[in-house]
Amino acid sequence: GSRDDALAGALGRRHALVVLDNCEHLVDRVADVVDLVVHRCPRVTVLATSQEGLGVDGEVTLPVRPLREQEAERLFVERAMAARHGFELSPEHAAAVGELCRRLDGIPLAIELAAARVASMSPAAILERIDERFRLLGHGRRTARRRHQTLRAAVDWSYGLLSPAEQLVFERLAVFAGSCTLDAAEAVVAGDGVDPVDVLDLVTGLVAKSMVHLDERATGDRYRLLETMRDYGLELLAGPGQQDAMQGRHAEWFLAFAVAEGPRLGVSVE
Repeated sequence: GSRDDALAGALGRRHALVVLDNCEHLVDRVADVVDLVVHRCPRVTVLATSQEGLGVDGEVTLPVRPLREQEAERLFVERAMAARHGFELSPEHAAAVGELCRRLDGIPLAIELAAARVASMSPAAILERIDERFRLLGHGRRTARRRHQTLRAAVDWSYGLLSPAEQLVFERLAVFAGSCTLDAAEAVVAGDGVDPVDVLDLVTGLVAKSMVHLDERATGDRYRLLETMRDYGLELLAGPGQQDAMQGRHAEWFLAFAVAEGPRLGVSVE
């Protein structure tokens, strides 16, 4: 459109870095603009943040992984010191803080919200209630964007960007306590609104949107939900009959797997 042409004209042949933040809810529109700019403005570099790639020519995707253990603990301590003057990572706090960061998957927002609770709770007490994470982490900075004020709001935002079929697959993958193969995912999540032939593309889309993590292993690719995402998915599955049906499919798949592979593994299944 005329606005896009005006932007490209204004940038022209100048050396410039254009930063576009949080593009996930406008991916198609942003992709059109970026594609125009990079083709008409050879000296312009675009840095975009999004839950999924834009899919334009020349794009290089740099995944932002959850914080590593030491990084997560350092962030927790920094935010806890801001919440309670004099807070220190004493020996009695260290184990609880480490376990909290692990249970929160190294997600910066979750860690910040948990650390804010230090104003009225010890790290050990926070850890005791981590299974209620969406209620526990329900108060953030008033000046933050609404979707960054609580853990639930952040996950609601990401879930809301999924297609209906992606939402169904995401919810159903929550029945896997750990990771799963694509074969297992296809056997458990397909049906009732999810075409079996679409499962590969739907799981791929969830990985691209940072809702499902890919673990590449020598024995084959595996897919998993972070603990926070799994808790959210299980809440959504809690409707009448849904969770029972998915757990039934899950049990059937692993029973069939055990019967087929048992002899090779030296296990007898009767």
